[in-house]
Amino acid sequence: MDLSPGERRIFRLGGSVFRAWTDRPDAGAEIYRSGEWVWTPIPSGAILSNPHAVEISSDELLQDRPAG
Repeated sequence: MDLSPGERRIFRLGGSVFRAWTDRPDAGAEIYRSGEWVWTPIPSGAILSNPHAVEISSDELLQDRPAG
């Protein structure tokens, strides 16, 4: 059994940013909150299949963060 992590991609959906598993659609996606990724019960497949989800790079995510 392969327990190694699969590929995740980052998506902007409305005012939220999610990290979803591309190879595990039933796995919970993560939401970016206060500089950290937090697990959600939202399936990754729901993010991947949402027509309003826009894939962004990790660089774009860091550019959007306010300076602190």
